[in-house]
Amino acid sequence: MELVYLWIKEYKNIKNQGFNFHSRFNCDFDDTTNKLTISEDENYIDGFFGKNINVTAIVGKNGSGKSSLLDLLEHVTIKHFKFEYIIVFLENNELYYSIPQNMKIETSIKNERECYSEGMMLPTFTATRLLKDNLAINVGDDYSLSSVDILHFYGSSQVSRGFSKNNNLGDVNFLVPFYIKLYKDNPNLFTHLDFMPNFDVLRIKWGNRGEELFKIIPHSGTLQRKHIEEFIKKNYDNKFKLEDETVNLLSFLYRKIRKDKYIDIEIDELISNNFLKPLDSVRKIFTDEHDEEQVNKKSLSLFTFNLIDSKKNMRFDELSSGEKQFFRFSIELFFQLTLQVNSGILLFDEIDNSLHPVWKKRVVKILINLINDIGKQTGKNFHIIFTTHSPFLISDIPKQNIIFLDRDENGYCKVVDGLKEKKQTFGANIHTLLSDSFFMEEGLMGEFAKSKINEIIEFHKEVEEDGSDKDSLKKEYDSKKSKFWQTQSLIGEDYLRQVIKNHLVDIESILLGENEARSNEIQRLRDEADKLERL
Repeated sequence: MELVYLWIKEYKNIKNQGFNFHSRFNCDFDDTTNKLTISEDENYIDGFFGKNINVTAIVGKNGSGKSSLLDLLEHVTIKHFKFEYIIVFLENNELYYSIPQNMKIETSIKNERECYSEGMMLPTFTATRLLKDNLAINVGDDYSLSSVDILHFYGSSQVSRGFSKNNNLGDVNFLVPFYIKLYKDNPNLFTHLDFMPNFDVLRIKWGNRGEELFKIIPHSGTLQRKHIEEFIKKNYDNKFKLEDETVNLLSFLYRKIRKDKYIDIEIDELISNNFLKPLDSVRKIFTDEHDEEQVNKKSLSLFTFNLIDSKKNMRFDELSSGEKQFFRFSIELFFQLTLQVNSGILLFDEIDNSLHPVWKKRVVKILINLINDIGKQTGKNFHIIFTTHSPFLISDIPKQNIIFLDRDENGYCKVVDGLKEKKQTFGANIHTLLSDSFFMEEGLMGEFAKSKINEIIEFHKEVEEDGSDKDSLKKEYDSKKSKFWQTQSLIGEDYLRQVIKNHLVDIESILLGENEARSNEIQRLRDEADKLERL
């Protein structure tokens, strides 16, 4: 199912506003005549982003209504709205619309999907909230995940909260069982992501508490159940029943790691020997999960893990912070969308938040490649909807796939035609997009630099005013002259530097007279010539 159009009577700062989510169609609802019109774009390119996905970007500054719109989409089926709305969606290449029972409209769309009487529930349009407070993943023996049609992903800085409360991207301990499970089902997990290693080896080392375990074992002895139980009782609050397979794995690791300090195990071997479940048990036992802030701290760890790409000779801990962020994000997305998740809508709220500009440029491609790959493997269809206020992302999105939001004079959300100076976005130069006043109403200059330059301009205006006290202004200029000219020399943009120089020359002509102003300019030129000769 793909969302085509949503019209809302009133919700938060959204009032009598429609939103087009599909580049193939353009819908418009006139609330004075109750008429919904729809037209089809002749230039629509089918499968532009991939066979099984559609993409919509919602772009606008803070307060324009981006979050309100996503919030509305997320809760579209679980709130009993008391206002009027219209939803148009595409399913099996057929258009459907849905409205409240007490609302009547005129439209050419023939198929109406009735809502359930108790609320705004569509039979094929269900929502589940993920990754804000709790991650709806049950990491049990079957690694089950409840079926969802809408997934709401919050900003990239929060996207790993389901894995680790402390968001330590450098700590792979908690990530290991998730990765191995996905590796088992998808051996070429990240081959479609050009920057992503394909980790095939798990390196296990003793953590800070490993030496403590040594102390209770005879020098030439073996690790036995009684040693493990004694160690757990002494150091951890967790009350776990030790399974035989967990004891056997710990004994095996103890023998190997005590001798060589670490052990490298091929992930294929971990899977074939059914080590995944006991390995996860080891992780759970030897961390104090009662203290969420301490879950992954190394001081509590008996073991530490590292993933290794043996072909590239690369370790997880060698990845950049951006690579680690996308690695975890990819695992999380893969995990959710490949396990019992129906085709549906994916909501990404400020997905580029906290990302370095290099990664902002790549996030759309990575996301589309990843979801295309999932779609090919599963046959599922996805409609990606993300919010942003970054030109880095919309350079990858055609204008027809973007909803531009602004605020009207009353502060309500309104849809605008697009950028103010540039009509097209796809393939556009990012700097050109950034300089558009839609993104930078006050220009690209830093505010501190602007204040220094404006100080010169404002002083010039004061000097030009009729009746101003020229003697007083001359004294003020004498005290600020050096600072003004130094500021002018620091300006990096040639044209602006010359403009400010013209202001200063005119100030001197008025306050000092033409002759003295000319002499000062000659001296500045001589000083500049001397500098050039010394080069």
